[in-house]
Amino acid sequence: LVLAASVIALKSAGTAVGWGFQFQNPRFVVTLIAIVVIFALNLFGVFQIGIASAAATEKTENLRGLGRSLGEGVLAVILATPCSAPFLGTALGFAFAASNATIVAVFVTIGLGLASPFVLLSLTPGADKWLPKPGHWMDVFKQFLAFLLLATAIWLLAVLGAQTGSDGIVRALVFLLVLSYALWTFGRVQYRHGLRKWLPIVVVLALSIWAGRPAYTLARQTQTGMAADALGAPYSAAAVEAALAAGQPVFVDFTADWCITCKVNERTVLRSARVQELFSRYNVRVLVADWTNDDPEIRAVLERYGRAGVPMYLLYRPGQAQAQVLPEVITAGIIEAALKGG
Repeated sequence: LVLAASVIALKSAGTAVGWGFQFQNPRFVVTLIAIVVIFALNLFGVFQIGIASAAATEKTENLRGLGRSLGEGVLAVILATPCSAPFLGTALGFAFAASNATIVAVFVTIGLGLASPFVLLSLTPGADKWLPKPGHWMDVFKQFLAFLLLATAIWLLAVLGAQTGSDGIVRALVFLLVLSYALWTFGRVQYRHGLRKWLPIVVVLALSIWAGRPAYTLARQTQTGMAADALGAPYSAAAVEAALAAGQPVFVDFTADWCITCKVNERTVLRSARVQELFSRYNVRVLVADWTNDDPEIRAVLERYGRAGVPMYLLYRPGQAQAQVLPEVITAGIIEAALKGG
């Protein structure tokens, strides 16, 4: 809960000073990609994440009662850092793009997940026999998980490409290459001492900063109409009014390239033969409100209908001032019922 409160505070401060922690900001997407790649390299063993725990252990030993229980919980988190950091670091990055309620839910779940094995082992005699034996399989499994993180990085690069074009992807890849070299160098000298350790680290850090400047000065090249070509025309208030004036109902798909739910709904429902036949039968004008990059007009409509993000589906009918808001997880049956209800 303390970590959740810290993330919420940082997110609120970022919003106040205009950092824009959201997927619509290419700099934020690059930061997420860097976080994912960093932890993937850690899982591959390129470098190690570790925290000196001796001081925390000593302080915990001097505590009593509930204070000791709390201290042992904190110590367990610290000792688990080398194993958990790749997962928690990635979760932390995505948390900045989530709602406050989601942030709290994520960190409470992480806390319960960490505590439950200790509770189970303490209350169930012989439960330690259920635990898998440590061995080489742990390293293999850890490296396998690194590939899953790299798959996430590929998806984020696709999001970045939709915002900035191929030039943005190339800049980000150059930055990631230099960053990976920096971490590889750090891993080779991580346990050295003195100048032999810090001189190469300073050099590669300077190289990373130099390579990162182009990646973080990405120009926003809004790719409007990309999704719209396949599903419908680009959204505008004028387009809605024109269709309603002609007696057509209007279905508006509020979507974004970084919204996984949006893409699943589009692929499995909105582009299905049944839904396309429904749109044709009821003479529905389909519009796509692409929120991959920030758009004040789209944001205003989302706020008007009480939504903080996408997906959102609106069905306008001639002669009605307000649109009908359809569920976020949409089905062909829901669309058919809404069209018949008109």
